[in-house]
Amino acid sequence: MSIHLIFTVAAVFGSYLVIRAFHKFHSLRTASNVVLVSLSTADGLLAIPLIFGIVQMSLRLLNGCDAECSSGPLGKITSTSSFFLISVIILHLALISVERLIAVKFALRYHTIVTNPRALIVALAMLFFAATVTITFATTLVANSRDIERFRQAMDPHCKNPEDPLDHDLTPLMKRLLIFLLMFLLVIPLVIILCSYGYIFIVSYKQRKNIRGQNNIPGMATAIKHEIKGASTLAIVVAVCLLSIVPLIIVTGLRFFGELPERCHPKRKLIKFIVFDLATGLNTICNPLTYGWRNEKFRTAFRKLLKCS
Repeated sequence: MSIHLIFTVAAVFGSYLVIRAFHKFHSLRTASNVVLVSLSTADGLLAIPLIFGIVQMSLRLLNGCDAECSSGPLGKITSTSSFFLISVIILHLALISVERLIAVKFALRYHTIVTNPRALIVALAMLFFAATVTITFATTLVANSRDIERFRQAMDPHCKNPEDPLDHDLTPLMKRLLIFLLMFLLVIPLVIILCSYGYIFIVSYKQRKNIRGQNNIPGMATAIKHEIKGASTLAIVVAVCLLSIVPLIIVTGLRFFGELPERCHPKRKLIKFIVFDLATGLNTICNPLTYGWRNEKFRTAFRKLLKCS
C-alpha cells in the first residue's frame, strides 16, 4: 500500500508538471509535445487503478480477507481501466515513433506535415480506438462470467490466478478478439517502433558519414541532427515504457490462460509484485524524469514551475 501511494502521488505530480509546463510556456507547444502531453496524461491516469488497488487492499485488511478474495465490482473497474490506459499508452508509443520518423525523414518539411491540430486529432483517434477496443473486449467477457473473473484475477497482482488452464471452448468471437488484441496492441505497435527507430539509426549513421565527407545539403545536416537528438530522448521514453508494459502484457496473458500456477512456485508472488507494481509504477513517473533530464526546454520549465515563477 505504501508503494502504491508513493507511485500515485509521483504519477499525479509528474503528469501535472508536464501538462502545466505545456500550457504555460508557448515554446513547448509543438506538435511533438502534443503527443507527449497526451501520453503523460494517460500515465497520470494510471494513478486511478493504483488508488483502487489501495482501496481493495484496505478493504481486504478490514474484512480480514487474504489476497485471494474476490474484490467484486471494484476489481472489475480496476482491471478494465488498467487495460484501457495500457492500450492508450502502447498506441501513443507507436505514434511517437512515427512522428520521429517523419521528423528525421522529412526534416525540412516536418513543420508543414506535422502540425499541432493534426497531432491532436491523431492522439484523440488513438484514444477513441482504445476506448472502442476496451468496450468491445469487456462486452465479450461479460457474456461469459468465468472469463471476466479470470481476466480480473489476471490483471490484479494481489489475486491468486487460476490453477487450471483455460481449456474450455472459447467462442469464435472471443478467439478473433484475442488475436485482434495481440496484433493491434502488441505486435503491430512493436513492429512500428522497431522499424521507425531502426530507420532513425541508419539515417544517423549516414549523416555522420556525410558530415565527415562534407557532402551534406546546406541546412539539412543541422536539421537532421536536431531531430535525431530529439528522437534519442523519445527513444528513452519509449524504451522505458516498453520495458514495463510488455512484461506486464505477457504475464497477464499467461495468468489469464492459467499458465503460471503458483501452488508449486511461491516465488512467483515476488515476480508478480515486480512486474505489476514496480514496473507499472515506474512507467507512470518515467516521462517527467526523462524530460527533465534530457530536454532542456522542459527542464527549464520544470525549474520555473517548482520555483513558482
